Amino acid sequence: MLIKNKKGFSLVELIIAVGAFAVLASGVFGVIIGNYKNFYGTGNKQYVSEFAQEGIEAVKAIRDNSWQDIEDKVENLPFSVSNGVAKNSDGFWEFNGTSTISGDLTRLVFIRKVKRNSNGEIVDWNDTGEIDSSTMLIESRVIGEIISPFVLTEYITNWDYKTIEQSTWSAGAGREFFDGTGYHTSINIVPVGQRLKLLLNQPTVKHDWRDLDIDAATETGRSPRDMDFGFGPNPAKKPVAFVVAEAVAGLWAYNIDGARSGQIERLWIKDFRPFGLGDGHSIAINPSKYYKAAYVGHTTPDGRRAISVHNLGGLNPGNSQPTDLEDIGRDDIIVTDLITNKNGSLLFATTSNGTVLIYNISSRDEGLRISLSGVWERYLTSDDVINKAYLSEDETKLYIVNDSSRQFIILDVRDHRNIRVLNFLSDRDCPLCDYNYITKIPDASLFLVTTEDSRGELKVIEVDINNRPTLYGRYDSRVNDLFLPVVYDPDHRKAIMVGTHGNIGVLERGDHWQEPRLFLADAEGSPIEYHGLEYHTGYNGIFLLNTGRQRLEFLKKDDQTATYAASGVLISSIIDLGATNQELHNVKITQQVPPDCNIDVTFMTATTTNFNLTDQEEYDTDDDYQFDYEYEEDIDPDLNGQRFLRYKVEMSACGIGNTESPALSSVKFNYE
Repeated sequence: MLIKNKKGFSLVELIIAVGAFAVLASGVFGVIIGNYKNFYGTGNKQYVSEFAQEGIEAVKAIRDNSWQDIEDKVENLPFSVSNGVAKNSDGFWEFNGTSTISGDLTRLVFIRKVKRNSNGEIVDWNDTGEIDSSTMLIESRVIGEIISPFVLTEYITNWDYKTIEQSTWSAGAGREFFDGTGYHTSINIVPVGQRLKLLLNQPTVKHDWRDLDIDAATETGRSPRDMDFGFGPNPAKKPVAFVVAEAVAGLWAYNIDGARSGQIERLWIKDFRPFGLGDGHSIAINPSKYYKAAYVGHTTPDGRRAISVHNLGGLNPGNSQPTDLEDIGRDDIIVTDLITNKNGSLLFATTSNGTVLIYNISSRDEGLRISLSGVWERYLTSDDVINKAYLSEDETKLYIVNDSSRQFIILDVRDHRNIRVLNFLSDRDCPLCDYNYITKIPDASLFLVTTEDSRGELKVIEVDINNRPTLYGRYDSRVNDLFLPVVYDPDHRKAIMVGTHGNIGVLERGDHWQEPRLFLADAEGSPIEYHGLEYHTGYNGIFLLNTGRQRLEFLKKDDQTATYAASGVLISSIIDLGATNQELHNVKITQQVPPDCNIDVTFMTATTTNFNLTDQEEYDTDDDYQFDYEYEEDIDPDLNGQRFLRYKVEMSACGIGNTESPALSSVKFNYE
């Protein structure tokens, strides 16, 4: 057997090898530990993660105790400032300060509102969608002096969230318990279609538009082109008409509160020229009660076309700088019409080359600004002027009428980056009939459109539920020289038109609008061109821009008209909340309140269905929301063991002789 001698390590060699390894290992581990500390601080990755997760779990615990505490952190903002969370003396999590500190680590908790699209999917905050008040995005961020931020996010929902809504009262009175169709008792408040209004008392004799003489007038700048309405400064908040003109670069403001008495008072004039702005072609007033501003489409002295934004608040709005100027990038087109949505967050602009522009409206310290959000390019001919547009009540469709192509077009504007044509109607029988003005008949699917040139007609267009427009009726207005603007009086279901020779005509529908008939016309006898025509419900009359005579005019309906009950009260049916530990959260009320009218909605709770005064409690909503179509309010009453709820609606009429009534379209509230 051959045995080989195997040479081993001596003790000295072993000691040297171990020492060398220790030196190398200390350097490697020093780098690893140093990098670890640089990223995770003095703690460890698991603790940082647990500290962040604890922030998420704490907010969930707060949610389980009171969703209202979470809603209070965002209020009217899209997201909250940073929050700290800690347990109180009873061991329950609550918001505490702006951060939570643990050793060298700081935790910041943010709460963000969430939007969903029409399919119920969560979308980016800047995308089109509706706020989901029962969902929030929670962000828990851990930071330290020598670490990168560690962030966890999670969506949470109010899992115990219940909603009750009433949007019809057509079943009438006598319903003790809530079924969503009727109400319990009412005095002078009645259902009208899908809304509640004050009782309308019809007069024995109703003259309405029998007298068509101009009742008030005042001078404007040369070639007045467009107008819109707003309100003056607090506390009076008098109605104001704002007018822009083509031949003079300026904005005029008029007090119209005395129009029915024959008085229109000019308040101030704003000269555009010191600000580098030119003639005005179109105007829209921001509808928000928080920001008083005007949007004006006009030219600049160097020939560019632009939209400017002007602050209408303050002591001297006539001398204030524009808060924004958006160059539309073309010097060969005109902004023909401007429309805002109901809450004043979007501005729609139509142009003389067939383009529709959509702008987002946002606020900054010095006022409002606009930024381009979407564009719909013309797809027909190069000179297709879009004369007028109408935004649907749900703000998803824009109806436009144009010139050369003679079309009534329906645009889907839900996605600003992908505006598309839903449908259109072409007038092939009248090759020279430009479509000029459009207005909608409320509570119906009918539109009134006027034409000019060779065949001056009033066309009645019906749009079905599939967005298919068809010609429903027509009126040949050439006989009476009624070509241009048209407005609709919803109280008397009549259309009022004016023409190039000063004619004013009133068309009534009879049993339908298929063959409207003219029952009265008034002629001035000399060529006059009207460019603006607006029906004002608060003053029961029409404001006209008389371009030929350079005047703002007012034509009122006869004072003998239907009047509403001065006030009324409605008590809803009883709603059983099913338990005694419920908590109200959010109330959304959809309404229309003309100037000086009022709606007050009060929630009442009780321990029994008797609702006697000894155990009944009341919770008022904010009634300072005139002119809004919809408002939302967070309320946070503990029902204190009261299981039954109902609401009370109080209305007051307004207008001269109570000719105007507020309208309530829906009451919606959430509880848990």
